[in-house]
Amino acid sequence: MSQSNSYSEMIRELSRAYYNRSLALQDYREQRKQILDAVDHEYNGIQIDGYEPQPKNPDSDNSMTTVFYGPTDTQPNFRK
Repeated sequence: MSQSNSYSEMIRELSRAYYNRSLALQDYREQRKQILDAVDHEYNGIQIDGYEPQPKNPDSDNSMTTVFYGPTDTQPNFRK
């Protein structure tokens, strides 16, 4: 799996491989754990034992789009 993919795409690819029986259950679980640990580390700041984060793209943190949700919104409102 490529690190350039989003975590969502990585999980989708992994589950497709498992359901198409091209990946054993143990391998599926190990790879899924690595992806979920990476998500936890990046978004929650939780350090997982044995997890080493990949080097980040320096421009990935410089997003100019902000999403605001209201209490009754079903779709995000994008503002720059």
